[in-house]
Amino acid sequence: MLYLELDRLHERSYSKQIYTQIREKILSGVLRAKDKLPSTRELSIDLCVARNTVLNAYDMLVSEGLLYSLPGAGFFVEPEITYEKKAVQVLDFNAASLSDMPLSNDLINFDSGIPALDLFPKSKWNHATAKALNEAPISALGYDDPQGRSEFREVLSIYLKRTRGIECRAEQIIITTGTKQGLTLIAKCLLNAQSEVWIENPTNDNVKQIFSYHTKKILPFEVDG
Repeated sequence: MLYLELDRLHERSYSKQIYTQIREKILSGVLRAKDKLPSTRELSIDLCVARNTVLNAYDMLVSEGLLYSLPGAGFFVEPEITYEKKAVQVLDFNAASLSDMPLSNDLINFDSGIPALDLFPKSKWNHATAKALNEAPISALGYDDPQGRSEFREVLSIYLKRTRGIECRAEQIIITTGTKQGLTLIAKCLLNAQSEVWIENPTNDNVKQIFSYHTKKILPFEVDG
């Protein structure tokens, strides 16, 4: 379903409001090329307006070249549209530095925890994922142990002992979504305002930011050549 909000007290007609909001979603890229819109019947029921009200809005978008209709199939976003690129205003640079901003292919990403993604065995991963999903119990599809799936931690404990010589039990392992979450958990558990954190210099700015939320005593430790 498509989220639209109608102002029942506004002087503009409902058709005009529907047209304006869908138009903005198309030009901003929220609705992409060839995306299917809800049927006029579905949208009219959802918005509690007459079906012709929605149809009029769709017709205006068709006449403007933003939508096209296929008999018996519905309305779709035109494939050839020039999208409006709006500048993103960043108010909190500390928060922005922690976000995973997409990088263009011609840049080198020095972010922590990023392996050689071009070497990732996608076909093997897809096969293993499909097999695991088919064999997984229903409980695996819902909320689970926040420490991580017990079977996964059990396998990891065996792997770490065999390949890294690390003796640990499954209950000592916590599964995280990545390096940043792992460092954040460590900082929350171990640091306070009086803690000193020694960080090699140079280092990734994300790491500094994670620790800076808990202490201001971050000391750079120079590395050699």
